[in-house]
Amino acid sequence: MNKGVNPQDKPSQSANPVLPRAMRKLKAGICGIKMVTTGIKMVTNEPLLRSNTAGVIEAAARRFDVSPLVHAEDFIFHYLLNCGTPRETAVQHYFESGRTSAEQAASIFKEHVARPPRTILDFACGYGCVTRHLHHVFPGATVTGCDVLDSAVEFVSRGLGVRAMRSSAIPEDFAYGGKFDLVIVLSLFSHLPERTFSRWLRRLARLATPGGLVLFTTHGRKSAPHFGNPVLGANGFWHEARREHHNLDPLYYGLTINTRDYCEICINEIRGMQLIDYREGLWWGHQDAYVIQREGRLTSSMRPISRLLTILWRPR
Repeated sequence: MNKGVNPQDKPSQSANPVLPRAMRKLKAGICGIKMVTTGIKMVTNEPLLRSNTAGVIEAAARRFDVSPLVHAEDFIFHYLLNCGTPRETAVQHYFESGRTSAEQAASIFKEHVARPPRTILDFACGYGCVTRHLHHVFPGATVTGCDVLDSAVEFVSRGLGVRAMRSSAIPEDFAYGGKFDLVIVLSLFSHLPERTFSRWLRRLARLATPGGLVLFTTHGRKSAPHFGNPVLGANGFWHEARREHHNLDPLYYGLTINTRDYCEICINEIRGMQLIDYREGLWWGHQDAYVIQREGRLTSSMRPISRLLTILWRPR
């Protein structure tokens, strides 16, 4: 899924008021689908082709030197196309937003770790809105995408050429045992019910190398107005089950808002992890960003090219 995201989670940086209204019109499969020769679905329906959207996509992707392939079920992309802004602006925003998120992740990592990450996991990567940009902002790193949707895993792997693996709806069923210097989890916790919220946080924390970071975002105080300012429970948590994608079970997915205190309690329960950074409303102008770090230090042994990247990485 797209970062585990309801597309409403990603308004423009200027908080376009049209976006929440447009969200109600969004339906899965809003654009027609055709098959390309590789068997991967792309946005290629005739109305879009006649309006030169394909050319706009290629131009926007070329600007960032990333793949122009967009999966037909990428609902962030379709949401932006149908939010009331000019089509060219919407397409450009799709690629700009992905690059901005990748650059924000790089900036945060650089502030807290002395060397660049060698391994990165983009968890709940969806159809690669951010994933396609990570190689550019983290040169030399091995990037892995992970998502619960088979179609997203296939697309990221075959379409974008990024290693990808399948997640699961239940944290304990996700059996991958690898480790990563940086785990990026954008707008997954903004949709998890309380029964899996802390369990997923613990599970993802186990994937961090010693000294590694887990960066995740949530809906907090600045997000609440987008969803009618619901009343949170006494524990600082609110969740509404809803089906935002035909392949996502509302038993495990919906809309979530929580306080910082709630997150800190969950973090403090994870042995060996510490909250080292918190930024209210940083992502997309309203989602809160949390950075937790595993105790220990990232190893410094590296190849010559990695040493060069470390020199370039050091803050000036």
